[in-house]
Amino acid sequence: MASSAKDIQLRELKDTVSQLKTMVSEQAGLIRSLRLMIDEKSSHEKALQEQVDYLAQKAFRLIQ
Repeated sequence: MASSAKDIQLRELKDTVSQLKTMVSEQAGLIRSLRLMIDEKSSHEKALQEQVDYLAQKAFRLIQ
């Protein structure tokens, strides 16, 4: 009987490990997606800042 209880506990632990591995894999995928989004947003922000800098220089030249 004690062996059976240990077998059940072992199976439950194996299931838990399997679920945790799946969760870690899903979270790693989410992290990759979020990093890509951050990179895209950073690139877009850089392009917008370049436009602002260009327009500010152009406006400053018109004032002088």
